[in-house]
This record gives sequence, structure tokens and C-alpha cells, in this order.
Amino acid sequence: MKRRILIALLAGMVICSSIGLSSCGNDSDINNNNSTTINNNNSTTVNNNNSTTVNNNSDNNNDNTNSNAIDIENAVFQREGENDDYKYNVYDKYIEITKYKGSDVSVTIPAEIEGLPVAIINGAFFGCSSLTSINIPDSVTYIGYNAFQDCSSLTSINIPDSVTKIGEYAFCGCSSLTSVTIPDSVTTIGDCAFEICSSLTSITIPDSVTTIGQSAFSDCSSLTSINIPDSVTTIGQWAFEGCSSLTSINIPNSVTYIARNAFSDCSSLTSVTIPDSVTTIEDATFYGCSSLTSINIPNNVIEIGYVAFNGCSSLTSINIPDSVTTIGQWAFEGCSSLKSITIPDSVTEIWNRAFEGCSSLTSVTISDSVTTIWDGTFYGCSSLTSVTIPDSVTTIEGQAFYGCSSLTSINIPDSVTTIGGGAFWGCDNLTIYGKSGSSAETYAKDNNIPFKAQ
Repeated sequence: MKRRILIALLAGMVICSSIGLSSCGNDSDINNNNSTTINNNNSTTVNNNNSTTVNNNSDNNNDNTNSNAIDIENAVFQREGENDDYKYNVYDKYIEITKYKGSDVSVTIPAEIEGLPVAIINGAFFGCSSLTSINIPDSVTYIGYNAFQDCSSLTSINIPDSVTKIGEYAFCGCSSLTSVTIPDSVTTIGDCAFEICSSLTSITIPDSVTTIGQSAFSDCSSLTSINIPDSVTTIGQWAFEGCSSLTSINIPNSVTYIARNAFSDCSSLTSVTIPDSVTTIEDATFYGCSSLTSINIPNNVIEIGYVAFNGCSSLTSINIPDSVTTIGQWAFEGCSSLKSITIPDSVTEIWNRAFEGCSSLTSVTISDSVTTIWDGTFYGCSSLTSVTIPDSVTTIEGQAFYGCSSLTSINIPDSVTTIGGGAFWGCDNLTIYGKSGSSAETYAKDNNIPFKAQ
């Protein structure tokens, strides 16, 4: 069910573990187009003749800011290079390592090659499945695209304070990696950076990080807790999808956007605090969080997206604030422990099958701003005994209350002019109440449902 419903959302996603590798490192050409200004702790002077002077004990930098930062954006590519251990790209200001040629299980990356600082690692150790330890020098400022992807024997990593960005797929598929400390120099954790690090139990994200990228920690199935610092403003789509051991998450007030599927299939997650800064609960954000018992939706949320809480089978109650205007398709489908729901007057749209399969739901009050009860909205709510339909409703679509077998009576106001086919199929004990000559009476007679005029 999980993948079937989300297949359209996942179609463009690259699954790193499916990539076959015949050798350690990445022979493909890598085009680095990052606009990043990188500050190193060392004082480095680079001239056009590629001569480099490094002073590790500089006393001239009283404000701890490196005035000789490597400007990657404006660096000029010179040529490709190669030595006994590495293939690399030579720029006028730095070296970018693109392939490790060796087979050692423990590797120390050099701080310099050809007299230039090694600043970027891009794809260099892709698929080095025997690599157990790596020493990254503090000349490195960017751990780039699939730098250590599928290094399945790597158990720990020390990321130096010089690193400002961890790129896409940097440690994806490092299935033996148990812990990572990200230094407070890092501002961005790229897409899929730690995806499928299935042994990772803890991660420290520093308060320098502002963005957690798409699928950054997806399928880290051993991750039990995560602290998101209050510097983070965006949590990318699928960021923690499939973190099946994650039990709780605190999302700080700094976060203004939580993308779709961010916590989907976090099946051990029991509680979540959503900050007031969030205005939309995006599609499938908490899809399949089957242990989630309660959720507080803040007063600033205006939309609950498609399948947002679908499959949250332990959710017993939900408070929908009066800021919400839209409840998306299948938003609460399969919330089989949900017992009651009050839909505030602010809600104008409850989309198809929003509460389908909520088999413990006993009562529903629909807001008087709703004009249409869409197809299958309460399909299969077999414990539903009480429904209040307001005078604002003009249309009850097909299968709206299909299979609500405990529903014995319903009052349909004369504002309702259209009732779709099968709207009350399976409601075997139902009596419809309404005005004589109304659409409710016509529907009841046409479908052999008892009717009482009021």
C-alpha cells in the first residue's frame, strides 16, 4: 500500500542502492556548478603560478575569518590530473578529487596535490565497499556528489570544521555507519546525503544548518532520535521517510516548510510537535506513521494535504484548528483508531475519501461552510452513529457514507439538491429524515431506505 499510493510522488527519485559498480571511485565526468564561498581555518595564499603557502599557525586572523577564502564560484578549470592514488581536476585555486584508484581499507586524503589545496571530494570513493576508515584533511570545504556513496564497510566518519556543505548522495548507502557528528561549519545537508545509512543510530545536526535536503536521512532504519536545531527553516521531501525506529521528533519554530513525505513510514513515531510557523501540512507528510497516537496541528495551518495522515492507525484524536480551510483526499484514510472529529467552520473543502476506513469513528460534525460532501468521504466508517450535516451542504456525492453500517439515522437538510449513487449503500439500518418533497425523500424512496418527514 505504501509504495502503491506514493508511486507517483516517488517516480523521479533515484534509489542509490540500485546502482551497480564495477570499481572503487567514479570515472564519470563531474560538472561542479556550486556557488559557494568557502572559508578555511588555514591561511592560504594562491597565485597564478600555482605556488601555495600554507601557515597553520597564522596569528593575523583576529576575527577568525579567513580573508583568503577559496572562491569556488569564480575558480577557473585548468586541466585534469592523475597520480598513483587519485584522478582529479586542477583549478587555478584548488584541487577537486574525482576518483580514488587504490584499494586500501584505511585512507588519508592528502591536504595538497600539486601545491594546491584539496578543497572538493566529488565521487572519489563511490562504491569503495572495503573502505573502513577515512581521514579528511581540513583543506576540504565541500564533500560533494556521491563522494562516499555505497562505502558499505565505513563505520565512522570525522568531518572536519572546514566543511561547509555535504552534497547529494555524499554518504548514501553507507550501511555500516553508526554515528556522525556534523561540524557547526556546515550549513546545508544535501539531497540523499545519508540515505539508507541503515546502521546509523544517532546524528548531531549543528545549529549552523538551515536546510535538510530531500531524502537526507531517508531509510535510516536504526535512527532512534534526531534533534533539529532552531536554525533549520526547511525540511525537504522524504527527509526522514522510512526511519522506522524514530520514536519522537521536535520540530523547532524556525521551520516554516515541511515538504511532502518528510516523515512518511516512520512507523515507531508516537508524537510530533508541529510549530506555529508551519502553514501547510503537505501531502503524505505523516503517511504510514502507524504508532502516532496524537498530533497537535497549530492554529496557522490552512491546509491538510493529500494522504497527510493516511494509515496513522493508532491516532485516537485530532484537533483541527479553525484556521484550516481544506482537508485533502485520503487525508485521514485508515486512521482506524480515530473516534471523533469536529470539522471547524473555516473548512470549506473536504476532499474525496478524506476519512475512508476510519472504522472507530463514531461521530462527525461537519462545518457549515462545506457545500459538498465528496465521493467516499466517510466510506467504510462502520462505527459511525451520528453525523451532523449543515444547511450549507447542497451535494452529497456517490459513496459518501458507503458501508457506514452503524448509522441508524441521518437528517438531510432541504438545501441538499443532489445525492449521488450509492451515497448510503451498506447502511442497512438507516432511516433518512428530511422535509417532505425534498431530494432526500426522493433518494430514500428510489433506494428503498425508510424516510420520515420532519
